[in-house]
Amino acid sequence: AQVEDNDLQHQQNGVLMYGCSRVTVARNNTSFNSGWGIYLAGSSDNLIEDNTSDFCNRVFRRENGMERVEADTAGLAMVHGCSRNKILRNRFRCCGDGIFIVGYEHPGVINGCDDNLIEDNDCSFCPNNAIESTFCKGNIFRRNICSGSNYGFWMGFSWDNLVEDNTIADNRIAGVALEHGHHVRFINNRFLRNREGMRLWTRGISVLEYWPTFQVAHDFDVENNVFDDNGIGFNGYTGPEPVEGICYGYHVSGNMFRNNRHGARFARVRDSSIARNQFENNARSAILFEGEPDVEVGENSFSGNTADVLRV
Repeated sequence: AQVEDNDLQHQQNGVLMYGCSRVTVARNNTSFNSGWGIYLAGSSDNLIEDNTSDFCNRVFRRENGMERVEADTAGLAMVHGCSRNKILRNRFRCCGDGIFIVGYEHPGVINGCDDNLIEDNDCSFCPNNAIESTFCKGNIFRRNICSGSNYGFWMGFSWDNLVEDNTIADNRIAGVALEHGHHVRFINNRFLRNREGMRLWTRGISVLEYWPTFQVAHDFDVENNVFDDNGIGFNGYTGPEPVEGICYGYHVSGNMFRNNRHGARFARVRDSSIARNQFENNARSAILFEGEPDVEVGENSFSGNTADVLRV
């Protein structure tokens, strides 16, 4: 089936797909909806390409009375086991989330949205996350623009993902935030002017009761990225909340850290390494170690930093 060249604006939702497969959704305009531009539930092996789904958003009042422009709206949402879809060359700008993907249904039900290709999309200027993808494995995020949001990527409890060649700039909190994940590779991305470029950490949230093997974050490869003009370029740590063990296997290599406040920070991690990186003109430190983390420092290049390796 094909859903092509339609104007589906100014409603609650643009395209809703339940239990669909081998459907092409192309060149539609699903902007200015108050819910979702394009929504997939239990739908796999579909092609979503060249659509415009901007400004899918609404004002939401939280229980504490605070009003937010979000309300779980999204340009594209995938839930309840949407796998092997191709999401190509779309515009999901100024939505609650640009793209929202979740593989968990409380309490304790795993129904992953796995092995999807998300490539060449613009997900910028979202009040929450440019891309949120949680509790899912095997997804590839390549050449997307994830800028001007609270978070460029929010990827809690993700594993076996690839994040490659994305532009992640001007995010208010972090370019990438990945809690309690493992085996994720970050290659050839550009982290520019974020408060934190990348945060890989734990915070001991209640869902660990149902995901006990995700107590700590581990086994990340951070390779050949550019971290420029962030508050902290790379931030890897075990949080203060009680978890069983500490994070491990953070391997940071071949990156450029330039003009950050701190280039790379580590705290309460083990069996990790930082090698073959360039550190230039970082204002406070190139590498910051807090509390004697177990991190092997290989051969790195340092120039113009206030401190090359700072231990506190």
